[in-house]
Amino acid sequence: MELRDGGIVLRPWRAEDAPAVHAACQDEEILRWIPVIPRPYTLEHARAFASGELGLGPHQFAVTSRALWLICRYGLDRLGRRRLTSHLPHPDGRRRDSVMFSLLPGGLRE
Repeated sequence: MELRDGGIVLRPWRAEDAPAVHAACQDEEILRWIPVIPRPYTLEHARAFASGELGLGPHQFAVTSRALWLICRYGLDRLGRRRLTSHLPHPDGRRRDSVMFSLLPGGLRE
């Protein structure tokens, strides 16, 4: 499946995407804000990711998404939390600025 909007195309990764993925993951800002990216990020990492070896296939993605939905629904509805957040620790263990994701009760859909 592909989604298009003007100059933007969203589609599944392909093996030929590996050089572009590798080049993007050399950006210090990406490494700063997304701490789960291996360091150094090699072309072999990119090939494994783009080919799906490290990524999630359609079935695993659907199962993972549904599991995450169930956990969020439990936290918001059953535990009465007003906000769920996740924070990714940095590989070096130091506290640093990072990306934080959050979810409010009205943001979770079926």
